[in-house]
Amino acid sequence: ILYSCVQCDFVLHQECAYLPRKKQHAMHSHPLTLKVDNHKDRFSRCTTCSRISNGFQYTCCEGGCFVNLDVCCASVSEPHHYQHHPHPLFLTSTPRTLQTCSICRIRWTRMCLNCGECSFVLCFRCATLPNKMRYKYDQHFLSLFYDKDARGQYWCDDCEEEADPKYGVFMCNDCNVTL
Repeated sequence: ILYSCVQCDFVLHQECAYLPRKKQHAMHSHPLTLKVDNHKDRFSRCTTCSRISNGFQYTCCEGGCFVNLDVCCASVSEPHHYQHHPHPLFLTSTPRTLQTCSICRIRWTRMCLNCGECSFVLCFRCATLPNKMRYKYDQHFLSLFYDKDARGQYWCDDCEEEADPKYGVFMCNDCNVTL
């Protein structure tokens, strides 16, 4: 369900309309407040995943804190159950501790989700990827696919560069589309 304003073309998902105004998150000691930036030309960066957004964010209003969480990162809770890992994940790292994400292989100094049973580390950018997505040139949903033992070459159908399923790709097996 979508809500829209006929005067200004503002569109809002039902899920976003019912987001809590205040939220406590395990990543930060102070309560976070939902902020809405309705200026289409202003952008801010999520403290956790580094994605740029121009919509809703949870921010810390306490003095001296510069925490901005996009809605996706703020929705990650503990324990986090990641579809591509068998164990639950927890926030056990401390800020500024260098960790390498087991999926994207990027070295992060931000908080990551960690497995208590093995050495699996998951950054928030990978934790908030959807399991399925739409691609404008495919009639089916594309599914997130990982294969650490992948052999052969995969090519992105959008940018035409090599894609590596060891780090995750979106695929449609019906149409043989890879992103």
